[in-house]
Amino acid sequence: MYEQIFKGNNVKHLIKKLGMMPPNVLTPIVLAQYFQEQKYAYVRGEELAGLKAVGGSKAWLGHTKTGRAENSSVVAIVGKGITFDSGGISIKTAHNMHHMKFDMLGCATTLALEKPVSSLAGTYHLYGCCAENTFSHETMRPSDVLVYDNGTKVEIINTDAEGRLVLADGILAAKKESPDLIITIATLTGAAKAALGCATSVFSSSKELANKFLKAAEECGEEAWQLPIWDQHRKNIKGQKGVSDLKNCGSIAGASTAAAFLEHFMGDTPWIHLDIAGSAYKNDVPTGAMYKTLKKFLEEFYD
Repeated sequence: MYEQIFKGNNVKHLIKKLGMMPPNVLTPIVLAQYFQEQKYAYVRGEELAGLKAVGGSKAWLGHTKTGRAENSSVVAIVGKGITFDSGGISIKTAHNMHHMKFDMLGCATTLALEKPVSSLAGTYHLYGCCAENTFSHETMRPSDVLVYDNGTKVEIINTDAEGRLVLADGILAAKKESPDLIITIATLTGAAKAALGCATSVFSSSKELANKFLKAAEECGEEAWQLPIWDQHRKNIKGQKGVSDLKNCGSIAGASTAAAFLEHFMGDTPWIHLDIAGSAYKNDVPTGAMYKTLKKFLEEFYD
């Protein structure tokens, strides 16, 4: 019966229905299969360091290319698709852990955008970073060091800071398409929820981009607020000399240090990062946060 939610033209409730699927049904492989192309992280481990570390042989990177391609613009949207997040060895408390089936709502939002962006000029690359952060003989450990496709070495400080690890794979895959803009969307940090409650935390490489996005959010009636990335946040995740370039977890300002981690992989590409940890679900039900805003923003991006 779950297959029916992908049939027909109505995507209004797609995010909610995906989010409500139990994690033993919506596995990383199942979630990735709704993209046009899937790359098996265990086989492609040299290119997908974060996905392999988090999900082992069960992790996939889904990819869809769409749009009318009438001009040279290229936009990439990268969604976090952790179908269940126990925290791994740095295990979460049992309280409300059942909510961690919602840790794939960034990916669900990315999937929901496929139809609306397919009618827009330009090219759109959609990525779903699909894994399950649980326990197996492949489980990553604190003090492990990952080496990404661009040579960046990352030391694992906390295995529950896994979302940024898989998003880094999606960002690096997106950069191979030379995008004009990368957007990441993820239920990434409890710190974002602590800072803004049920609103979305927005980070960007550009004040102009952030303002355009926030204007779209206001017009759509969605609550969002820009948070900063300062040098203190970048320094807080700097790796130990001789060990790594970055740590996957800082000790201050969790939402900003997570965004600083993603910033490292963006390079010179303009970007927007949306942390929907506080806005993605309410009263045990997905809200579809930022779908309307993203749709409007992309429709107007090149106006």
